[in-house]
Parts: sequence; C-alpha cells; structure tokens
Amino acid sequence: MTQYYVNPQDVEIDPALGRVYAGRRLRAIIDRDGQIVPVLVHREVIGDDVLFTVSDRMQAERVDAFRIAGWPTILVEDEWTEDDL
Repeated sequence: MTQYYVNPQDVEIDPALGRVYAGRRLRAIIDRDGQIVPVLVHREVIGDDVLFTVSDRMQAERVDAFRIAGWPTILVEDEWTEDDL
C-alpha cells in the first residue's frame, strides 16, 4: 500500500464525473469525524511531477468536502482494487 499526504486542491477530479459537490451531510461527517480512510486515487508520474486523480464519485465528493473544510493535507492511497470502493 502506497500512501501520500497531499493538498486536496492538488487532487484532480476526473472530468467524466461531471459536477461533483459534497453535500451538507458529508461535510458534517468530515467535520465531526475527520478523515477515517484514505482517498483512493490513481497516480501518474509526468516527468518530475506526480498527478493524483479520483475517478469515483464518492471519492471525489470526499475530496470536495476536504477542500470546502480548508484542510491543508489529506491522505491518499494509490494501490487498491475496485472491491475497495
């Protein structure tokens, strides 16, 4: 398992998901409980840069909630299977 701490503003949301918005309920859970599990991302290395992208709506909504909350870093994981979603 490979995990990284990144700024949620630096995590891309796959445009194929369309408009993603974390609802009040999810934001309240994040505010109350914090980040319980890592956000599952795809990692791509482009030259010296690393790009983290979420392509699952639930993961994208969590990233949006962290952004709204103003978190400076979140935990992401790039080794997972579809069964983990």
